[in-house]
Formats: sequence, structure tokens, C-alpha cells
Amino acid sequence: MSTRRPALDGVRALAVLAVVVYHLGGGAGSALPGGFLGVDAFFVLSGYLITSLLLAEHQCTGRVDLAAFWVRRVRRLFPALAVVLLACAGWVWWHGPVEQWSARRGDLLATLAYAANWHFAGSGEDYFAAYTGASPLRHTWSLAVEEQFYLLWPALVWAVLSLALRRRARRGGPAAVRQRELVLGTVALTALVASSLAMGLEHALLSPSRAYYGTEGRVQELAVGVLLAVAVRRWRACPGGHGRAAAVAGAGAGLAALLAGFALLPDSSTLYYRGGALLVCLAVAAVIGGVELAPGSRLATTLSWRPLVAVGTLSYGIYLWHWPVVVALPVEGPHDATWWARQALRVALTGALAVASWRLVERPVQQGRMPWARRSASRVTALAALTSALVAGVAVTATALPPPLDHQLAQRSDSPCPAEASDPLASCVKVDGGSRSVVLFGDSTARALDPGLQPWARQHDARYVQAAWVRCTPTGLLVVPDGSPGPDAPAQACHERARQQQLAVLDAERAAGRHPLVLVAEYWSHHQGLVVGGQRIDPGTASHDATLRAAYRRLVREVAARGGRVAFVTLPPPGPSLGTVIAPDRPAGSAEPLALGGEFVDGYNRVLRQVAASSHGRAVVVDVDDLVCPGGQCQALQDGTVVRSDGVHWTVAYAQRLAPVVLARADAALAG
Repeated sequence: MSTRRPALDGVRALAVLAVVVYHLGGGAGSALPGGFLGVDAFFVLSGYLITSLLLAEHQCTGRVDLAAFWVRRVRRLFPALAVVLLACAGWVWWHGPVEQWSARRGDLLATLAYAANWHFAGSGEDYFAAYTGASPLRHTWSLAVEEQFYLLWPALVWAVLSLALRRRARRGGPAAVRQRELVLGTVALTALVASSLAMGLEHALLSPSRAYYGTEGRVQELAVGVLLAVAVRRWRACPGGHGRAAAVAGAGAGLAALLAGFALLPDSSTLYYRGGALLVCLAVAAVIGGVELAPGSRLATTLSWRPLVAVGTLSYGIYLWHWPVVVALPVEGPHDATWWARQALRVALTGALAVASWRLVERPVQQGRMPWARRSASRVTALAALTSALVAGVAVTATALPPPLDHQLAQRSDSPCPAEASDPLASCVKVDGGSRSVVLFGDSTARALDPGLQPWARQHDARYVQAAWVRCTPTGLLVVPDGSPGPDAPAQACHERARQQQLAVLDAERAAGRHPLVLVAEYWSHHQGLVVGGQRIDPGTASHDATLRAAYRRLVREVAARGGRVAFVTLPPPGPSLGTVIAPDRPAGSAEPLALGGEFVDGYNRVLRQVAASSHGRAVVVDVDDLVCPGGQCQALQDGTVVRSDGVHWTVAYAQRLAPVVLARADAALAG
């Protein structure tokens, strides 16, 4: 059975175009806010086509040749991906901020190993986050899921069908094979139900990223394709081919539902994780089933339109190249002539790279026109292994840093509380000493002080409590993340619960007779929009400053009412990139760390000083500018220590130097 049917190429085209439009428009603000659903469509197609191929091969030959199947997958998918990885490694070396090299190395190697989805889930690379600073390989998470499917599912099909063949040999007739197809369908249905439940639970208990990237949540989409393959096979075997009109009608309804999802379902919707993804996949399955069972229908003819078929044929290359192009050519600002020109450049470059990939890499390899390897399975395997080693070597070499610096950048200064696995706004006691109490409020910049706070607390027999959360302001204000049209789910959760969680920590400290020093450090709210009373307030405005000032004054009052005092840590201005030291001879040397909102730092620090000045001694400001930027010159390195890992967050080594000084200055200011 050929995998290239024109109508299915049309479905591929719709899927990849939806994803591309979504990413070109910046995600949530795109003309297709649900364009990310195109990836779901690809999963259904993969489940359907791979299962159909395996069942057809077994019917024709009486066996499933796993080795040949896997070699075909390598020939189809790996060469183009290897070229993209080499290009991305070169781009990172030439142009990428040096502070990100360690992270990009991990991205390259994880993608090469087809484990990118788990890598991104664990590294905090939010698929729906702003594109500034995004990995050029963020989109490869879906390739990892598909490759994991290609590795495991055929082996299971082989095992089930091999058993069917033995039973048929004993009994005669096709009954045993039909029974085993039923077994495959039962396995797929069971996996579908379990996977759908897993995605919903992970979204509720862990995080949207974990639910989005996780293989277990994607099994349902592949399983829909598997069930469709079994169903279509049974349907075609029925005498008379009854029900094709119903299949065509279902396909039309499915296409309408899919297009509506592209246009209307936002990426922040919890519905997607609670059955919405499954509904989308059922709509895709309806479309595929309709055009497969009625290839002469009007819908199948429409999807077989030659431009759509051409895009579908190039869909793999388009998908591979579009996201690195989007990252390399950022488009911001109003939709003026410049904006449209840059978008046109993105589209043209993506198209040119996809065509080149098809003609120079994908097609020649599929046709066995590779020098030396040709169509030999063993030589193709050997060549793939050698290419993998080459790509890995280039990835490591292109992102190599002197060992001490590489080690510092690879260390994570963020140390979440254990309970955050189930509650992202959980607090915890990091060190339980008895001499005094220090409570940490803030966002991820506050948490970056943790590597210095813990040893300080142990040395001073102090109690240290962490109540600081990623992407969450301690003011409890409702923040609009950069690149989003409005507050997302984490911002809503922070707004609704952060202050209550902080007050609970303070109440517990007061109940135990402790009078904590509350250390406040944040970056999240100063450079992003706020929503108050349903109205958006932009950063850098007098209203924004007034809102922050009022919120911080309320925080000081709440801390003071519970017997504590506050020390605000200033934000230092953005500094030079580590690239000025490591790569001064190329653009990577001038690529600034991704510290957004530097123009608002002075205004934010002024707000902190105004709050402290009116606090009647209940709050002080700890200025760190002279430490981070001695003589007014911010530094990337101080005595061999990397200061900030990304222009915002302290490295572990620098936090260990900085935190004791911050606490000493806070104590001195409060004593004065």
C-alpha cells in the first residue's frame, strides 16, 4: 500500500500550514490561534499510515520485516533532520548568545536521540512561551514522539500478527488474523483511554508543559490513527462497501471541526488537555477515513488539489525548517510594511529550504541514490550511525566553552520545593535552624539566590523558607506575559493564590514566635503588562509604576502585621554577554543575554525605594548594582565566575557569593 495518496497529502498540507501560520504570527496572537493542532493531525496520520503499512505487509507476505521497516524510517526521516541539526549547530555557534550554548547543546543531542520531548519537558522550554530566546529545535519534540512510536508499535504489531500466523497455520483460514487485528484495536483503545486520562491529570497536577510534551499524553492521538487503520481495513473487507456516504458526510463534518479548532481554540485552553485533543484527533480521523473510503468524493478531490499536494509532499521539510527560520528572523512591532516584508522573507526562506531538502536530501536518499550506501540496509544503518556521530561531534564542538564556564552555565540555580511536583505554588522549609528566620518571596530571580541562601542559613543556624515561584510576582498582580494577548493559566493561578500562600507562610512563622526577614526579589512584573479592573496597564507608564508601588506597600503592611520586615533586592541593569569574552570575532560575541525590559529597570528600582522610604522602617532596599556592575560597568565574568546565566538569573557560583552580601546589607540597613 503506497503511503502517498493525493488526498492525504492535502491533509498533511492543512496540518503543516496551520502550524506555520501559528508560529509566524507569534503563537497565541496568530491569525490561527489553534494552529498548533496541526501537530495533532500529524500524529493521527502517522498512526494510521504506519499501522496500515504493517497490516498490508503482513497480508501480502505473511510476515512483518521489522529491520526493513526501521531502515525505511531512517532513510525517510533522518537525513533531512541531520542537515537541520548541523545548520542549527552552526547558527548557534555563529550567532547564538553564549549563555545559551550549554542549553542548546542539550537540545541538539536530545533531538539527535529522538528524546527532545522529554528533554524540553524537563528543561523548562515551554512550547507556548514567548519566542525570544526560544530553542531553534523546540518543534522537534513531535518528531521524538513519532520516532518512539515507530520503534515500539511495529514490534508489538509483529508480535501479535506472528501469533496470528501460527494460529492460522494450525486452524486454517483468516479468522485468527482477524482476531489479532481485533486484539490490536483493543490494545489501541485501551491505550487511548489511559493516555487521555494521563494528559488531563498531568495538566492538573504537574504542568502544562509536562502534559503537552509527554509521550503518554500523545499515545491517544497515535491510537486514534491505529484504530482508524483497523476500522478502514475491516470496512473495505465488507461486501458491497456500504456506508461510504456516511463516511463522506463524517469527513465533511470532521474537516469543519478541524478548521474551527485551528481558528478558535487558544493554546491556553484547559479544554485541550481535558478531552479537546482527543476530539480534534477524532475530527482528523473522520477526514482521513472519508477520503480513504471514498477517494472519488468531492472532498477527496478538493484535498487532492495540486498546490495542496505539493505542500503536503514538502511538509516534512517545511516543518523541519520553519521554526529555526522563525527564531533566526524575529518579527516584532506593528503590522506595517516592514513587518509584512520580514514575514514574506520567512515564508520564502522556509519554502526554499524545504524544496532544497526534498530535492537534494530526502528524495535522493529514498531513491537509493546515496553514494556507497545505495539501498543496502546494512550500509544505510552504518551511514546513519556515522552521521549521528558527526552531528554529535559538531554539536559538542560548536557549543564548547572552557570547562569551568561550561560547568557553571550547566548548573541550575533554581531549586523547587518537593511539593511543587503537584502544586506549582507550594512553599517549603529549605533549612530549619533556630537562630532567626529568613523567608524568600519572589519569582525565578529570587529562587536563583537559593544556592547562596542555603549554605548561609546552615552556617548561621537560621531557618530559611522558600515561597517564591517561577513566573509569579509576589505582589499577586495579574501579569500579561510577553507575547501573549492576555494572562495565561500560570499568571491566573499566581494572581489567585500567591498572596494567600505567602500569608500562610507568614502566619506559620508568627505562630511559632518567629519574626522573619522577608527577602523580595523579582523580575517578572516590572517589564510586562498588568491587568487591573479589566484594563491593561503597559510597563514604563506612570500607571504601571503606581500599581506596583501600591501592591508592594500592601505587601510590606502584610509582612509587618505579622511581625516581619522586608528587604527588597534591586534589579541590576542588563550587562554584556559572555560572548564578548568567548566569541568576540563573530555575532555571537555581541548577542546580548536575553534580559527583556532593561529600559524599565531604573523605574522599577525607583518604585522599590519609594516604597521603602514610606514604610516607617519596616522595609529597606538592598542595592546590588555596585556588586554586579562595579564602577558602573556591568560584567559577564568576575574573577572567573559567570555572573548571570541568561542576563537575568544568577549562576550557582555567583549566588553563593552574592546572597551572604545581600543578607548582610539587609541586616545593616534594618539595624540603622
